Amino acid sequence: MSTLLRKQFNDHMILRGFSPKTKDAYIGAVAGPAKYYRFSPDKLSNDRIQAYLLHLINDRKPAWRSVNVAFSGLLPRGR
Repeated sequence: MSTLLRKQFNDHMILRGFSPKTKDAYIGAVAGPAKYYRFSPDKLSNDRIQAYLLHLINDRKPAWRSVNVAFSGLLPRGR
């Protein structure tokens, strides 16, 4: 994630009152599909994000809590 994009995302989470652990988890959630596709997170389409989440569920089989953290971290900002 670019430095500016990471700062904007971090600032958003600070304003929303997220805990340090939640911020780390959400930054990791955004970094996951960016690494998987080798694209900046702001260039990922909703279809690619959905495909990545399905990859997590079907191939990596994490605990549902981990999938929920990834999903929450990838929700559009500004809501």
